[in-house]
Amino acid sequence: MMLYDFDDKLIVADSKQVRLWDFFNHKEEVPELVTVLESPIKIDCLKVNLVAERDGDRANVFYYVVACKDEFKIYYGRLDILLQGNIDNKMDKITSIEFGIDTCKLYIGTEKGFIHIFELPCPKEVHQEYKKPKNGETPKAKRIGREDAPVRIED
Repeated sequence: MMLYDFDDKLIVADSKQVRLWDFFNHKEEVPELVTVLESPIKIDCLKVNLVAERDGDRANVFYYVVACKDEFKIYYGRLDILLQGNIDNKMDKITSIEFGIDTCKLYIGTEKGFIHIFELPCPKEVHQEYKKPKNGETPKAKRIGREDAPVRIED
């Protein structure tokens, strides 16, 4: 469970489902359920950017990242799927997720102490520029740097 957007929104998750609640500027009242996502992967780790950018293509956009083992899915808005990805290491597990200062990067930390960095484009950019797989799957998240050389914590 996490409060975000200046304590105006609430996200709650268990291993199979994510629920978004909104206080609609009346913090004394019970929040209203906005949307529910039945996750296609087990939810081991969940992260939302706590504050959205105020201007530009990312204005008022919240990103939700769900991870299980070595794969992750990025959602936005009312839990619409944006991107999917993995750390390309079945022997390692995602244990932490963090956003870059300007929400342009996504940092994925693993059990073995590696940090994988991915681009976090705005939804408009994904819809216009990312190649959609022919089988109707979600576009893949683009890694920053070499796949075989994630950042080590010591570095």
